[in-house]
Amino acid sequence: MDFSLERARGLAVGVLTVVLLAAPAVTHAAAKRVAVLDFQASWSGTCGGQKALRGDDADRCEVLGLLTDEARAGALEVLRPPAYVVMTRENTAQLLKEMGSKQACTEGECEVETARLVGANLVISGQVSRLGATWIASVKLHDVGTAALLGTTRAQGGSTLEALNALKREVELMVRKATGTSGAAPSTGSVTEGAIGAAAVTNFGGEAEAVVVAFESEPAGAVVLVDGQILCMGTPCKKRVAGGSHEAVFQKERYGAASQRFAAAKGAVVKGTLAPQFGWVSVETTPPGLGVSIGGADAGRSPVDAKEQDPGGVEVVVSDPCWQRTGERVAVQAGQRRSVKIAAKARMAGLNVEAEDEKGNAVEGMVKVDGVEVGAVGATLSVPVCSKRVEVPLGKEIFAADLKLEEGKVARLTAKPGAVGSAGGMVRLPGGTYTTGETKTTVTVQPFLLDLTEVTVGAYQACVKAGKCRAAWDTVDWPGISDADRRQSSSCNRDRIDRANHPVNCVDWNQAVAYCTAQGKRLPSEEEWEWAARGAEKGTTYPWGNDAPRNQLCWNGEGNDLGKGKRMSTCPVGSYPKGDSPQGVKDLAGNVWEWTSSSYDASHRVYRGGGWRGDDPRSVAAARRGRFTPDDRDGNLGFRCARCGRSSWLMELQPGRLMSIGRMSGARARA
Repeated sequence: MDFSLERARGLAVGVLTVVLLAAPAVTHAAAKRVAVLDFQASWSGTCGGQKALRGDDADRCEVLGLLTDEARAGALEVLRPPAYVVMTRENTAQLLKEMGSKQACTEGECEVETARLVGANLVISGQVSRLGATWIASVKLHDVGTAALLGTTRAQGGSTLEALNALKREVELMVRKATGTSGAAPSTGSVTEGAIGAAAVTNFGGEAEAVVVAFESEPAGAVVLVDGQILCMGTPCKKRVAGGSHEAVFQKERYGAASQRFAAAKGAVVKGTLAPQFGWVSVETTPPGLGVSIGGADAGRSPVDAKEQDPGGVEVVVSDPCWQRTGERVAVQAGQRRSVKIAAKARMAGLNVEAEDEKGNAVEGMVKVDGVEVGAVGATLSVPVCSKRVEVPLGKEIFAADLKLEEGKVARLTAKPGAVGSAGGMVRLPGGTYTTGETKTTVTVQPFLLDLTEVTVGAYQACVKAGKCRAAWDTVDWPGISDADRRQSSSCNRDRIDRANHPVNCVDWNQAVAYCTAQGKRLPSEEEWEWAARGAEKGTTYPWGNDAPRNQLCWNGEGNDLGKGKRMSTCPVGSYPKGDSPQGVKDLAGNVWEWTSSSYDASHRVYRGGGWRGDDPRSVAAARRGRFTPDDRDGNLGFRCARCGRSSWLMELQPGRLMSIGRMSGARARA
């Protein structure tokens, strides 16, 4: 129902008459009516609605009501009858209900209009916020007739009781200052006669000139209140402020408020430093890259840097299916940085491997798990439960099988010639003629053999132990390298025993050549490499076909299994069978770029294949080529070996099995 302003005021007077029946009769002018609107909350959600509130929401709304009542009590201390009548909450709510309105605004214009509806002359309104345990109330007093802002104040307290007491005092002071009222009832014993009216105002220069003031905070993003009024929603900011002395308060969620007195002057900068109401926890694990939980919540993979944590005791543990739940409980204080280092212990399983020759006779040998020798054939060995692959040399052939182990249980298998494919094997590729994708050169490739996978850390370390290879580098380097790029040395796999089955990286071109030579092999030419990566005669964009790269490879692009930009290292070789070429060659896209034997120019060698850091589909295409000098090395760069098509023996991967091919005619090809 719509009511005219006169009707609204008449209704308000009628209700007030009932409230004031017990008051003594007076003969002077009508009392000024004061409305105290329900304080509004700065946090999300509402109070006083139909929805039942529980827990912290209910507690906050109760405090909101108490603060409103305390502001009303403060006003009553100063604005006393018969000159003033402070309306009760019930009066105000009833009038608004009958008019179809409600108390739900904090802007000055809205507050004044609400007060007009209930026939008030003055209106007090406020907004309440909470930062940690501190309650902060900002209060305003408006003249309803002129809509003029008569006064503002702010009160805060570290507890509800402190906030209530502070608010009552501040409201009393604000009202007394704005109205010029002492709080005592006016005397009616004598009347001072005189002229009515005030002198016209002719001097408007008394107000201080407004100037631009800059507000900054540490950390940035704080809300700025000046003299209790919100001035800026996020620092840094610049706002115009009236000259003179003021109080600035900086507020930010999860930080204690910072207060600063300042004099507004041209070029002034007001800075606030907010104290965090939380601490930070950093976590390192040995080995790195393990899943970590802090306080029961997933914190990602180590190292974890400065994770925010509420004060109190918190458990920091390794939470990874391959590693035992290990860690410690630490006490976190607000503003404190805690660093936790955890030496993880692998979950273990048993492995027993027997070996036989073609006639079923038992043979001796050593067992390798993920490229590392772990013990002799026939023994029950203790190995990490997440081990991926087992290998046993059987004469000129290498038996290999994928592992799926269970913690505390012994897995048993028998190694036989021709049983399973091998990570140490090679794939025969047919020859052919094609046009290269980037240089647009027509080339002919002769049949050749290419390593099934990139050379692993374990395989390269074996060459180092045999004295045939130099140790891989533990740093990255190239001409003009920046300090930021040099920090990528942490991605080198050399000393990572947990990455024995990852591709070796941080090796220069000469080291790659030396390894392949020691194996009786050589580096592939870039033409051979591209022929393999394009599916030979199929001529596809990527090894697996023409579909855009997503989860078929170890890279950092859109759709990868860890999420774009979240991969921090190489992957175990052969981990992405969806990315295999039609001939079965693994990781020709992603994981690491691969050295080739070809020259880019007089000073550089060509590398191919895309790496784990790449996030652009073009970087992992079969045609993509790059260049490094022979002395350069990078955590994104490794290699695999090739061999000419003629050989005294070879291992050829075919669907479902590995075949030993007998001695071929002709001289053995040299690498």
